[in-house]
Amino acid sequence: MRRLPMVRLALCSIAVLGAVACIGGEVTGGEALPVIADMPDCTATGSACSTWTYLYACYFGPTGHANCSAQSGCHVSAASTGYLESLFMCGTTSDQCWTSMTGTSMLVHEPVTKFAMTNLNAALHKSAAVTSTGNNMPLENVDNLVNSAYLFTPADLACIGGWVTAGGKND
Repeated sequence: MRRLPMVRLALCSIAVLGAVACIGGEVTGGEALPVIADMPDCTATGSACSTWTYLYACYFGPTGHANCSAQSGCHVSAASTGYLESLFMCGTTSDQCWTSMTGTSMLVHEPVTKFAMTNLNAALHKSAAVTSTGNNMPLENVDNLVNSAYLFTPADLACIGGWVTAGGKND
């Protein structure tokens, strides 16, 4: 009779250990989660991050921190509120975004090669407090002009500034 409680204890112990082992992170069965291969590496510094390709991937495009076309009211089309306010339309491609940023919107324009002197610099959210409709991009939503969705770091601004200084090319 004493043997039955010991067997129960042993079986319960095995069940508990098995459950704990599964909690440790071992994945069994089911389907693997997809790996998003197109996610950019946004850790570059210096000249490696001062290209339009990098800026679009890491900041302004659909995979970027500040995705300019994230919401329908942003800078996705000529009917978007963001476009109507700024004449900047990032559109849906890197070329469309670059063309507008360096063209009609006057965010970055020739002969300006000093980032601090650009309208883009004035628009980006780079300080903790947003008290006006400037220094607030990207917005959290178009109905609230003082809630920014991303705070550009000094490293981010150095990348963008390096691109402007190099001539703002579509590279």
